[in-house]
Amino acid sequence: MPTTPESAPPRRVTVVGPVVPLRGGIAAHTTALCRVLAGRATLQVLSFRRQFPQRWYPGASQYTQAEPYRGADFSIDSMHPPTWSKALEAIADFAPDVVLIPWWSAYLGVCLGTIARGCRRRGLAVRYLCHNTVDHERRWWKAAVARLAWGYGSSFIVHTDRDRERIEQLQPGVDVRVVPFPSLEGFPAPAQPLPRRAELELLFFGFVRPYKGLEVLLESISLIRSKSVLLTVAGELWCPVEEVRDRIRRLGIEDRVELLPRYVDDVEVAGLFERADAVVLPYRSGGASGVAAIAYGFGKPIVASRIGGLTEVVDEEETGFLVEPGSPAALARVLEAEVSRERAAAMAAAIERRARSLTWGAVAREVLR
Repeated sequence: MPTTPESAPPRRVTVVGPVVPLRGGIAAHTTALCRVLAGRATLQVLSFRRQFPQRWYPGASQYTQAEPYRGADFSIDSMHPPTWSKALEAIADFAPDVVLIPWWSAYLGVCLGTIARGCRRRGLAVRYLCHNTVDHERRWWKAAVARLAWGYGSSFIVHTDRDRERIEQLQPGVDVRVVPFPSLEGFPAPAQPLPRRAELELLFFGFVRPYKGLEVLLESISLIRSKSVLLTVAGELWCPVEEVRDRIRRLGIEDRVELLPRYVDDVEVAGLFERADAVVLPYRSGGASGVAAIAYGFGKPIVASRIGGLTEVVDEEETGFLVEPGSPAALARVLEAEVSRERAAAMAAAIERRARSLTWGAVAREVLR
């Protein structure tokens, strides 16, 4: 009797990447994808017991208090090659149809590239899911590491056309598929609604790294005159907190900025996003954004720099606004003239349609194709 797709045995997939309780958007993305894949395939998840040496990691910890992803093996140490060999042995024993490797940082390139090379030598297909095709803090060696590691990829999944173009430049002729970044939902309800404190409530969320342009946003806040505004900056700082506080003092906006320089758990995240009228991404570089995906999940418009993949994320004047990067004056003009609680409410239907179109099922289907 011929085998039909319905009766065919499920595909076997190995995922090599961070999942909860590891922190950060990549871990959240990989965890959400694994939960969808687990319902469609036989899944093996190999994660990290250490991604980076603590001295390289500016945050307080690389871990959250969340329950670990069930069934994951947290044994890979990016700085200890014997653990890479053990991971390869486990993959070979599992004999997957495809090995999916999220890619987001060249610092992990030697570790992930070595695992990818070992998989290809064993005749296994390696599919990279690339979040960042160019590291945000660029160094000459990062592109070289990426090019070497990507050479062991059978195919690639990216979230923006800009990232597809970048991979095709470095690896001509490879199979690259684009699937938009899914909206991140499922956050618990906030403990209680947060009180509004100004006519315009803005949110800057996530790890505060140099490429994210927080200084541009702070200066733009100092230029707004026609309405009361309060900006919440929430997330671990990858720079001395006093530098940010000094900048806020010099700009004279202490009464306009709430600084939460720490890891924010999911309950608090929900409260911050629900209160915000808009989420601001004044990035200097970047592609797809997990913060944008969270914003859409909460039905919030986005104000973002007109750069890279962000231009594919924001439907201008429908789900948000795009501004020239690095210009506090341009950002202030948009925040002052275009962004309001009423405008956010008017955009809600378009944002909901956009969020519904950005599904984890689409990514899972591309992994399993």
